[in-house]
Amino acid sequence: MLTRKWGDSLRKLESSFIIQIEKSTGRLARFFHWTEEEKETAATAPLTRKQCWEKAEQFLQHVFPDYTSYLQLEVNQENMDEELRDREFFYLPVYINNIPVNHERVMISVSTSTGKICSYIGVSYEEILERAERNFYPVLTPEKAFDRYSEHVSIRLKWFKDLDENSPVYRLLYEPTTTCQAAALSGVDRNRELKYIDACSGELIWQKV
Repeated sequence: MLTRKWGDSLRKLESSFIIQIEKSTGRLARFFHWTEEEKETAATAPLTRKQCWEKAEQFLQHVFPDYTSYLQLEVNQENMDEELRDREFFYLPVYINNIPVNHERVMISVSTSTGKICSYIGVSYEEILERAERNFYPVLTPEKAFDRYSEHVSIRLKWFKDLDENSPVYRLLYEPTTTCQAAALSGVDRNRELKYIDACSGELIWQKV
């Protein structure tokens, strides 16, 4: 049933492909398109990154109609150099209420010779809707969160090797770190460091190191 649902749209794509559909929402989750070069009809000139994005955006409008409400194109991906590439890759992190979702993003690759979508790695639309409906509201301002974090931070000296130099260069640098003394006083294991602060509850979130 799912294959028939997407069949009308995907019949236009030649060669082999694999699709994965999120069962609960019917949204496209993954798409991979394999082609054989001898069967491809190459364009007279490689497509520019801008032209490839137009192809990717058309695809997004079809498989993720409301993508502009939750996805934003990474800025640093828009300004890549003009070196010739077989494919252009576009990354779109997930945002809910204009707040980025950690480690969640969509990826689309486009052939520069044909303009075809080569691959698409999506995100769970069900999870996006669940998060959007929860209406989280922070109780801490950024300033108060910074004050809480700074209470548990100290500075320590550490040697670093500068790999950008032609020959190894060691630098003695100050590195910020969570203080063990502060962690011990708050009943937290000395082998843990402060990673996050819950914006809705103010809870300190520690991570084992």
